[in-house]
Amino acid sequence: TWVEALHTAFLAIDAVLALVGLIDLAWMAWIIIDWRNDTYEVSDVEISHVDRVPLGISEDRMSAGLRSIQNVSMSIPSPLHWLFNYGNVVCQTAAETGAFIFYAVPDPRAVAQEILKRMDNHRKQEERDAARKRSQELPDWFEMYNRIEPEVLEERQHPP
Repeated sequence: TWVEALHTAFLAIDAVLALVGLIDLAWMAWIIIDWRNDTYEVSDVEISHVDRVPLGISEDRMSAGLRSIQNVSMSIPSPLHWLFNYGNVVCQTAAETGAFIFYAVPDPRAVAQEILKRMDNHRKQEERDAARKRSQELPDWFEMYNRIEPEVLEERQHPP
């Protein structure tokens, strides 16, 4: 009868909807795991973006030195992102890698400030290293100066 046919049709629709729901849940899990596998690493000398696909299928790594970063900015794309304090951080580089865009990071203001702080510390460390190297070269210069033959020094002091 038509009631049994209707019941069978509803069971078929339920089975299809359940299958579509399971596929949607699996797809959402894949997207969330893929997002969580992506890491953004900032060390004292470089910035890296590691993009891993779930199940270890592939991994892409992009990195650049902190000295090559020219600009750091952050954006909070929507009120929902603002509510949960998530946003994007963009690090413009002069290198061929272009820009590092860290998508959907928690507390993007703090991330941008941390990158800027590490850039400043790295610049100061490079300046200290360069000053230390110059100060170590100074005795070598004096040694070379003292090795110059006395005649050459005499000629320079009393030209003909």
